[in-house]
Amino acid sequence: GKNISSNFTQVKVDIKKLFPQLLNERVMYLVIDRTGTGDFSSTQRTYLKVDSISADGIATFNNVAWDTDGSGSDVFTFGLKNTSFAESHPNNKNPQVPFIQFQLYPNPVSNGQYKLSVNLDKPGDIIIQIYDLSYRLIETWKGSGSSTYLFSGMLKAPAGSYTVKLKTSHSELYRMLILQ
Repeated sequence: GKNISSNFTQVKVDIKKLFPQLLNERVMYLVIDRTGTGDFSSTQRTYLKVDSISADGIATFNNVAWDTDGSGSDVFTFGLKNTSFAESHPNNKNPQVPFIQFQLYPNPVSNGQYKLSVNLDKPGDIIIQIYDLSYRLIETWKGSGSSTYLFSGMLKAPAGSYTVKLKTSHSELYRMLILQ
């Protein structure tokens, strides 16, 4: 509603499901695209560092402000950064990080066929890995020397949730792939 921008919320997420391999040297961020387009390259994005992670794997983000521009259409995702990155931006809510756009579609998939689209701000190497719920590696894709990648795949696995990990030289991003 109209009052959402003046109300702050708390976001909690179970990282055991979202980031099952989260290591201590990583820092989790909530990334909000204020344009609502899913274009995280926009200057209208906000990076919020996780406030706490409980012993049972619940990540908490406090005082999250939604729809600060009044557009009615924020989009968000989660990401991880190396500790060295976080230490170089300890109090910065909008750190200048390399742009990565990572799309997975369709999602959910019913026939196993999916596409992955990756756009980087400059040419680089990428690795994409798909894991099952037990974090067993199912598939690996590699790309080298480009700023734009498009992969088409066929997941021959049982119905369920799968973690898709994108790794670049400076970042790791994750998406959930639902196979019906």
